[in-house]
Amino acid sequence: MNIEQFEAFVYVSMTENFSKAGEILYISQPSVSARIKTLENEIGYPLFNRNGKNVKLTKEGEKLLPYAKNILQNIQEGILAMQRTNSKTEGELSIATVLTVGNYMFPSLINAFYQLYPNIKLVVQTGHSPNVLDMVLNHKAPLGICRSVGK
Repeated sequence: MNIEQFEAFVYVSMTENFSKAGEILYISQPSVSARIKTLENEIGYPLFNRNGKNVKLTKEGEKLLPYAKNILQNIQEGILAMQRTNSKTEGELSIATVLTVGNYMFPSLINAFYQLYPNIKLVVQTGHSPNVLDMVLNHKAPLGICRSVGK
């Protein structure tokens, strides 16, 4: 098992679509499928029920998902910890969020963020949930906070 397999698993579960996961990861849909298939073979369980273009987690996939997310989060936190230690954390971070989060929750979070990362420019874009999802899927923001978006 490798990180790329868990990353593909998490993004397919989020988008419920192999092609969209590939777009987010900047890889082809067949590469996403291969990563998922290899992970399923190594684990010994199917992780998704595939019905045409519809993809849903199996009960085994639902059990694995929080652990896979935790793995990816721990790796990112480890990288950030090293960068903070070496004072290399700088640049720009774009976040897309729904209006209520941007107006009511972000002001207090932004102050805490700047205390931890004073050399990072934070760009916050707001919109409705479908707009936030589009911003993330179209690589206009690497991070989005929204409500569940209907199909």
